[in-house]
Amino acid sequence: MDRYAPHARPPADKIPGELTELIAERDKIAERANAARRRVDDLADQRHDLEAEKADRDAATAAARAGKPIPPPTAVPELAEGRDQAKREAEAQRAALAAVVADLSTACYNARAALEESEAKRRTAVRTKIEKQAEQLAEAVDQEKRDRAVFDWLAGRPLDRNRATAHFIDVLPELGGHGAAGLRDPHHLALVGDAIRNAARAALTEETDR
Repeated sequence: MDRYAPHARPPADKIPGELTELIAERDKIAERANAARRRVDDLADQRHDLEAEKADRDAATAAARAGKPIPPPTAVPELAEGRDQAKREAEAQRAALAAVVADLSTACYNARAALEESEAKRRTAVRTKIEKQAEQLAEAVDQEKRDRAVFDWLAGRPLDRNRATAHFIDVLPELGGHGAAGLRDPHHLALVGDAIRNAARAALTEETDR
């Protein structure tokens, strides 16, 4: 069900219009279901038993002191009834949430089928555009490497190659958290241009194509 939760959905203005009513219904029911579940959990706390038992004892004690008939317990039965009602409420909200999620799943399937052809064309066009931009950026970085070569040579800096390089950890800082070896090995450097091209290509490749 998390697929339809707010944090897991695309931006609202990107979601097909025919799904918005179901999503709004889902959110309202999910809120009620969460509240009902919290109510069940709260009523299950033993403090309510102690409070209800004390209330019935106090009522019995007050009646005895006043010389009146001892009343039957009311707080304990009311607590049991409240717990039963809370459970019924939680079960009903859970069932309602499951029902709207099922409707959403069907609606999403139909919306996807309707968009499949146009989406495939859109992705192909965007991928071509982005890969071209990535190629241009990669070439610009390598060209800058070549342009500064004379100055670096005059400054006494060693020339490595005519393509820009970087330490792997500088390309992907996240690697540092995995203890990967050789992240700053000067003999094993990442080609920045290839990293740009490969990152763009990988990000736009469908999981099923990998």
